[in-house]
Amino acid sequence: MATNQLGIRNSNIIVPYTAATKRTKEVDLTTTSQDGGNAFTKVAAKGMAYADSIGVWRFRFNIVGNFATTVTTSPSIAITGVTFKDTANFYQALAVMVGTTAPYTASGSVGPNTSQLGGFSTATSTNWRFSGDVELNAEPTWAAANMEGALPVDVYIPPASAGIAGLVNNVAGNTAGTPILGRTNGVAVASGYVGEVITWDADPPSTASALTSATYADWSKAFITLKKGRYALLASVSVGLTTGATATNDITMNIAAFLSDGTTLVDKMEQYAYLRTPANAAAAAIYSVVLAGFINVTVDDTVVKLRYKFAGTGGGALYNAAGDYSKFFATRTS
Repeated sequence: MATNQLGIRNSNIIVPYTAATKRTKEVDLTTTSQDGGNAFTKVAAKGMAYADSIGVWRFRFNIVGNFATTVTTSPSIAITGVTFKDTANFYQALAVMVGTTAPYTASGSVGPNTSQLGGFSTATSTNWRFSGDVELNAEPTWAAANMEGALPVDVYIPPASAGIAGLVNNVAGNTAGTPILGRTNGVAVASGYVGEVITWDADPPSTASALTSATYADWSKAFITLKKGRYALLASVSVGLTTGATATNDITMNIAAFLSDGTTLVDKMEQYAYLRTPANAAAAAIYSVVLAGFINVTVDDTVVKLRYKFAGTGGGALYNAAGDYSKFFATRTS
């Protein structure tokens, strides 16, 4: 992709996009004779405008047409909607030809701060041709309605599906083909594909499980079963006190993967989370910690568990806080 140009890459597609550089589609130009009453009838008049990254506009065009009567040496026409650069004496040169059967090469230029261009030739003819790529004073009046960027992005990017990255659309409440940013609704991700989110079963961790093990033990009901793949894991876990504490209580947590037998360890996160409840913690107080990382699952139906170990003499048994206080889920990354 060119320097100073951004883009959106989807597979092998690069979509040009930048707020600085602009370009119009090719448009039909409106031309008017400035040669007295000698009308100019265009055979074809095409042009496009474009701006660079610092906002300088240029105009590229080809015009072929016939004057009503023979023009001697210096015809002139005006192009609607453009104004050539207003620098004094900046007569930007054009390529000009005269005649049809044996055309003569001529010369020409544009008038500074005008919409007019002129030709110069020793030959005479009704047929004249002008072409050029010249600097403008500003954006043409017809540019905004014909901007290349006005094409919808879905011209370039196909719709997303469960297995293919692409444009994500909101079906309800939004125009079809309009991309969604920061919205929760969009294309569903099917099981087994990148982006799939797997949460624990319907029941959250039980409030009935007291935390007492001095070595790593399973956190009641906090597990998910995964197919082969690499996953990002996130656990947001809360614990509570049945009665007020008299000293600190420490809980260390990690996430480990086991075969379907639930006991054969195959991988574990190197990261762990540490939570200390204060010595003066009140009864029913709830404390939370977040644990995040990645895990590689190499065998289908691997059981990934949230585990803990406890150390403390604070009294008042700790337990798993129920409901929305605790969450545990995995997102497939590959």
